Amino acid sequence: MAKSTETRDVYTIESEEVAGNVSIPSDAFESIVCFSALEVKGVYCIGSNITKDKVAKLGTSGISGIRVDIDEAEKKVKVYIAIDILFGSTIPEITKAVSEKIKNSIENMTDFTVDTVNIKIADIRSEA
Repeated sequence: MAKSTETRDVYTIESEEVAGNVSIPSDAFESIVCFSALEVKGVYCIGSNITKDKVAKLGTSGISGIRVDIDEAEKKVKVYIAIDILFGSTIPEITKAVSEKIKNSIENMTDFTVDTVNIKIADIRSEA
């Protein structure tokens, strides 16, 4: 069996329901954040260039506009995300929805708790 040459930071979930360990690479957290934010109505893109269409074609590797700080010992994460929103959207409503969606997605998909979601409105875009 070939030895893994994983160079990414990898975090482990220990669970009694799983016979063994589950490893989550750090960029998987960024992918969860990306997909979650783009599901919220009114979010145009992430980091001024990652749209739903681009994610579908290119994937989420090397996402700019997202940073996730992971504390493996405490099983907590801090999320930093820059988004562009559509003109006419209500910023408090959008940011609340994005924050809740990211928090729920990470906590449901991993055994990590989201400590904070920090959102920067990078730009306002028109639908055209």
